[in-house]
Amino acid sequence: MRYSVLLSLLLSLSFYQICSAVSLDSIGEGTCAGFVPVPADTVKDTSFLEGQTITLPDGSELYKPYSRERSEAVIPSLKTNVKIIAGDGFAHGKVEQVFSNPFDLPFEATYIFPLPNNGAVHAMEFRTGSGVFHASLLEKEAAKEKYEAAKQQGQQASLLMQGQDNIFVQKLCNIPPHDSVKVTITFSMALTYSSGIYELAFPTVVGPRYNPAPLPKRSVNPTYLPPETRSGSSLDFTILIATPYEIDDLSCASHEVSLKRGDLESVLAAMGMFEAQEQLPDGVNPTLVRMTARETIPNKDIVVRFGRKNSGRDVSALSWHDGEQGYFAMSIFPDLIDTATEIPKAVDMTFVIDISGSMSGAPLEKEKEIMRAMIEKARPIDRLSFIAFNTTLSNCFDQPVEATAENLAAARKWIDNLQANGGTEMINGVRQGLSVPLDKDRVRILSLITDGYIGGIDQIYSEIKNDPNGTIAFTFGVGSSVNRELIDAAAAAGSGAAKVILLSDPVGPVMDEFWTRVRAPQLAGISLDWGGEVSDLIPSVIPNLWLGQPVTIFGKYSSGGPRKIVLTAKKDEQTISESYDVYFVENNTFIDFVPKMWARQSIEVLMNEQAASNNERCKDEILSLSLEHDVLCKYTAFLAVADSVVNENGEMISMEIPGIIPEGVDPYMSGAISWEKVTSRGDAYISIKEARLEPLNKKAILTMNARNGVLDIVLRDIDGRKPVHIDIFDMKGRRVGSWRASCKSGELFWSWNFKKSNTSPGMYTVVIRAQNTISRTVILSK
Repeated sequence: MRYSVLLSLLLSLSFYQICSAVSLDSIGEGTCAGFVPVPADTVKDTSFLEGQTITLPDGSELYKPYSRERSEAVIPSLKTNVKIIAGDGFAHGKVEQVFSNPFDLPFEATYIFPLPNNGAVHAMEFRTGSGVFHASLLEKEAAKEKYEAAKQQGQQASLLMQGQDNIFVQKLCNIPPHDSVKVTITFSMALTYSSGIYELAFPTVVGPRYNPAPLPKRSVNPTYLPPETRSGSSLDFTILIATPYEIDDLSCASHEVSLKRGDLESVLAAMGMFEAQEQLPDGVNPTLVRMTARETIPNKDIVVRFGRKNSGRDVSALSWHDGEQGYFAMSIFPDLIDTATEIPKAVDMTFVIDISGSMSGAPLEKEKEIMRAMIEKARPIDRLSFIAFNTTLSNCFDQPVEATAENLAAARKWIDNLQANGGTEMINGVRQGLSVPLDKDRVRILSLITDGYIGGIDQIYSEIKNDPNGTIAFTFGVGSSVNRELIDAAAAAGSGAAKVILLSDPVGPVMDEFWTRVRAPQLAGISLDWGGEVSDLIPSVIPNLWLGQPVTIFGKYSSGGPRKIVLTAKKDEQTISESYDVYFVENNTFIDFVPKMWARQSIEVLMNEQAASNNERCKDEILSLSLEHDVLCKYTAFLAVADSVVNENGEMISMEIPGIIPEGVDPYMSGAISWEKVTSRGDAYISIKEARLEPLNKKAILTMNARNGVLDIVLRDIDGRKPVHIDIFDMKGRRVGSWRASCKSGELFWSWNFKKSNTSPGMYTVVIRAQNTISRTVILSK
């Protein structure tokens, strides 16, 4: 009881005296966002002269007006500042995004970005010179309608939507010229834990997603900057680790950081974060570590790891109670350290390996390193299968083979010869892996090794979850910014475990842990005597635990106070029982993210049920949970609208802020960027996003292609009696090219030659007006 009370006090202090009462603003302020100018020349197009009207073969006329001089084009960017307090198993934080408008017109920004897939997003606000505007959570369609209405009325508004569990879309309209807006998003998350080590992983970039046909409804894909383009986007982050015990093995595996250690009072006092009248309770003397990085490129996950040094602890519990209803979040760490009972289980191991284009280069080499290390630990009694997938499938053996020296040599040769290219048809690899002939005397395991860059996550989850043979799935995410949503979901569907391996991580310890887990006895048939009333537990049934895994449970309770919780389970056919002292608070709402984390976990369970059944039968229940607890989900959105009108005439530049390609990912092989190189001009490229084009109407057909530095536009089945207007604008909103044509035949072909026009690098908007409709798309030239 004493520990639980102190832990609650500590985490209350850590999460809210630092995050709320003292404000996260004091632990590191991000600088204002800017846009990187790209020198530009006067637009020239030598295909025909400015001011000239020419007659096309079909009798149509095409007129080219005079273009305008311009001094610069710009590529938009933003500054992000992440501030996180990490406690014992959980973390609370804020993401600040500062958008600036260097344009001469009002600006609407759209930004696609990730947040932790195991987190709950439960607040948003935006700040301008006229005040702070707090968001309300609404049904998504209603929020989008109100956002559009505010945009049309000239009001500033911010809309935050969830595309997938860890991908979000931020829209911000009517940013005044040469002004800035700061958006703050509040979230809470659970830390991952394995074999004594906590890991906090915060994603900063969305990797390119391959979308198998038909395109998944929840798929979100950003636009990317060319790899040679230096974005003005940057990332600052500060992470405070406050625990009631001494930590060891502290590292930031992803970034170079500055560290400051000390007891909580001295560190906070030095940072100006601790009020003089505030005192820590007697007996609480935690260690605090402040980890900081400034002006880094947001192209990989932030990954922080730390261990529990001689904590003597076996339980962590947080609770919240409003006088009527209480919520708790708890982790139990059973004593599974002893592996003396390890038995030589025979294993059927099927490796399903991603060799699609996004794995090209360093990720593929890391994948091969993982494979070699895994098969070195195989025993002659084990059987192995190897399936590599991209657009097609390839196998090392026609059927499972025993791990003999001869077969292992053949497998190594096959691994060495793997090459990465093509699409990510993961579902075909998973299906073949699950169809490997079953041997009931062996433990059947599927090891999926991938970066997870696909859009059809629900399909993968459903396939593994519904496998009639109960195949266990272990997943290994490889890369600097993997799709952790898929990695975690596939492992959960197969009752296995997930592990993300960074490009800089050593492989040996991970493989040792994997094989030890596979061969060691699981903790099965787990039940808990709560010593009092509890309800709505997540998970409702505790799954079997692998060596080094905790039991993490969220739930509700009515009455607070001390409790003795008793865990009973089977370990290698032996019944074990352990007891844990916890304290649930009463009439204490200080740690208010606990009910939000419970709601987030409840929503995830319902979303998984929908994925397994391939329908939206739980939509109403998910929506109700989201709105009741102010936790964002795929059916809701946060909306904040400013009071005053700042854009009276309605003119505005609208565009997506391009993302940065993750570190180690080949931009071309991954499909993130599709460029045509013009060798006669040096490194000149043109790229378009065809998937973002809007049709002119149901009959007219619009196609755009980039070839050899030329942008081609073809219009078919249009009304030849009405003129077609094509305008190109730079990012200052200035027209740099304008064309008008009448097309009697109903077909128009138009091209813009970047090579001949001496067009400078930058981003441009192509606007096509035909038949009283408008289509817009963004193009990049480099």
